Amino acid sequence: MSSETSVVKHAAYVVYVTATIYVIVASILTLVPLGYVLTCPRQEPLFNISRISLAWIMPIGLSFGIVFGLVFHRFLLVIHLDKPTDKVPVSWGMRIGKWFGGWGGIILWVIMLGLYSKCIMMQPFFSNLYIFGQIYGLKKSQSYHVRLETLQHILTKPNPKALPQLRKIISDSSYSDSDLVELAVRSLYEIGDNTSLDLLTSSYNQYDENVKEAIVNALKLYRDTKSIDKLVEIAQSNEYSQLRINALHSLNIIGMEINNPTIVGAMINMLSDSGDDINVRRWAALSLGSIGDKKAIPELVNALKDPNAVIRHDCVSALGEIGEQSTLNILKNVCKNDANPNVRSAASRAIKRIANK
Repeated sequence: MSSETSVVKHAAYVVYVTATIYVIVASILTLVPLGYVLTCPRQEPLFNISRISLAWIMPIGLSFGIVFGLVFHRFLLVIHLDKPTDKVPVSWGMRIGKWFGGWGGIILWVIMLGLYSKCIMMQPFFSNLYIFGQIYGLKKSQSYHVRLETLQHILTKPNPKALPQLRKIISDSSYSDSDLVELAVRSLYEIGDNTSLDLLTSSYNQYDENVKEAIVNALKLYRDTKSIDKLVEIAQSNEYSQLRINALHSLNIIGMEINNPTIVGAMINMLSDSGDDINVRRWAALSLGSIGDKKAIPELVNALKDPNAVIRHDCVSALGEIGEQSTLNILKNVCKNDANPNVRSAASRAIKRIANK
């Protein structure tokens, strides 16, 4: 090797070697949280496990390496030169950079890029790690954060192998972390499990509102009498209105697919109860329209006398969706005589909808 080289070439080799070193250090530091979680499962992780990925730390190491390389290059020039020149002595930093530019460096970078591509998927790999019939990240011995991250991954990428542990999380009353139970219920739904109905209905009353909402959402997977009866029970209960509305929404989805008199009857009862929550009554009316069962027409017509204009508006809309010709005269009367302009407009739209059928 010549004893002198250009300033640009010297800078390039020095930056190359410092960037490589910083990337190696960054990669090692990135793997520390995973080792910590695997060896100390009961402890809180040093970092959020979802961040166990070279994808975010390697570029930082590379950036620091480039900046440090430029500074180090300048430092070497200062200690070796008395004045500015186009040619500089070959420093030990440049010699190392030359080595990194050879086969040794190429092999090292191939290893690092392989690690980079694999560690991008480190968290998904960890969340799907299946040992002795269990997802490792769902074991009760794991910390709260590890189980939370694993459940969040299963929620986005459903894994049927997790079903036994998901059921255990839901059924185990010693779980005080309702957000873990909520994620487990939602994961059951995303996996499409249709064998846990008894578990969901029996666990309903032991959890908070978030878990109850997840159970209500999951119950629409089932199309049998037991799930429908449970949803009707929730919809007609004294629970807070949003949960009851969610139950109505699930019943609406089921009712649009199968003809079930229990669903229609429950919605008619809720609509006719003038003392019930107005939002629940509105959802009942709109759901009756979506389902389209003509048995609901008498109660929808009767509700056109309701003192609340919002209820009248939604009943008119529901009648328009059902599309029964015999309701045209009633709707025309509403369009002409109702005191509320929004109700009259809804009646006009309903008439046009029926006429166009």
